[in-house]
Amino acid sequence: MSAHSLIVLATLAAATAHAQPTLTTTTVTIAGTVTDALAVDATGVGNGAVLISHIVGGARRFTRVSSAGALAAGPPVPTSAVVAGSCGGVVHVVDERGLVALGAKAAGDVVVIAGAPLFGVADPTALPLVDLCPGDQERLLFVAGGVMAATVAGDGTVVDVRLLPFQHRARAYTGKPGRSLRGERPYAAALSLYAPHAMSLDVDADGDADLVLVHEARAVVFVRASDGRLSPTGQERDLFALARPSDVTFAQDVDVRATPVRGGLAVTLAAGAVPERTDVVVLQGDAASPLSRVVRRRVVAGLGQLVGDSIVARVDTSLVSLSGVVLSGRVSLELSPLEQAAGRDEVVWGSLPTVADVRQGRIDGALPVALDVDGDGKGDIVDLGEPGRAVWRRVEADRLVEVASTAVPRAELARALPGNRVVFIVGRAGKAGTAVALLRARTDRARDTTVARPRRE
Repeated sequence: MSAHSLIVLATLAAATAHAQPTLTTTTVTIAGTVTDALAVDATGVGNGAVLISHIVGGARRFTRVSSAGALAAGPPVPTSAVVAGSCGGVVHVVDERGLVALGAKAAGDVVVIAGAPLFGVADPTALPLVDLCPGDQERLLFVAGGVMAATVAGDGTVVDVRLLPFQHRARAYTGKPGRSLRGERPYAAALSLYAPHAMSLDVDADGDADLVLVHEARAVVFVRASDGRLSPTGQERDLFALARPSDVTFAQDVDVRATPVRGGLAVTLAAGAVPERTDVVVLQGDAASPLSRVVRRRVVAGLGQLVGDSIVARVDTSLVSLSGVVLSGRVSLELSPLEQAAGRDEVVWGSLPTVADVRQGRIDGALPVALDVDGDGKGDIVDLGEPGRAVWRRVEADRLVEVASTAVPRAELARALPGNRVVFIVGRAGKAGTAVALLRARTDRARDTTVARPRRE
């Protein structure tokens, strides 16, 4: 081998070492205490951002954090605002006027949908962020009779407003004690109202997005007609009846959750406070009967939960496993693909140890986040189970492999900006404010290609 070849190989080895994938963080400090955060414009490359709702000196505030970590103050929060969201990059609130776009025009706020909202009393200590525009075409206002839906054109002009009927649920409480050892509660009566999750997905396979409203085990589907407007009549689906296996009898205490996935709706059924079994099913349909049949089912021993739209995380709820949690302070999340090959043994990629707070009945870390971190077209996993540490993992040969790790704030919540390949982590509030970290991968691929030269002897 010539001296020239040795120089080229040495250069290649040095460049490869430099190109080792790493995780980098950009950390910013938000004043006060963050109460909620919402990923906005998450699918537009370069346009992703985080809308932060926080409390500063007893006042509610908005701050927008770009995918690069730049901070921008949001519009003032109306005193009567009950919930907020972001539609087309503009902050919207629900207040006594209806659905309002804050500062949408030079003249000031724009009332998109006028009407009395379902939630009429604001909480001065928090401002929840919800999805008020599940798709680019709709703006939603929850009212007593259902949901007011405004269909908008590409320039944001409202072309149609109609009431979509939906029966909301409420829970009533009294301040008087029952069989409790505590005395009377510090109020006479209370009423909790529950608005549904709003999801935009193509349920009839006609190429456009429809609207699905989900609350507990009910889903109401509003199909989009050929004129681009939603049908005023919904088709109701009993998710529990659809997803329940015919050979199993569930008790009354069943947790039913729905998540949009590619080509349908995923429904998880977990029975009891400590489930021994979780069924994960995918519902699909056609134009005549959307979301009407089960096309896939996974049965998980223990507690199962979807991570992203294609990964199942399982917690072993056997007595032996739960006893180990008490002693170790850790819960193992076993990850596996939602889709399993028929006729083969079940594929399990591996387990992620997650710190648990047994006394408070919660995990002290955070659930993993699934997204394509490095843009290679394959799904990755950001493991946040160890407080203060993030680990980038990928699946290779049906097993989890650690790629890189870095220090991050102890997470209160974590979300993904898929279009920007960024995970944002909201930490715990401190004296100086709340730390928000934006986590991304660095691979230096361009440097890799520059050293891939033909070798000469």
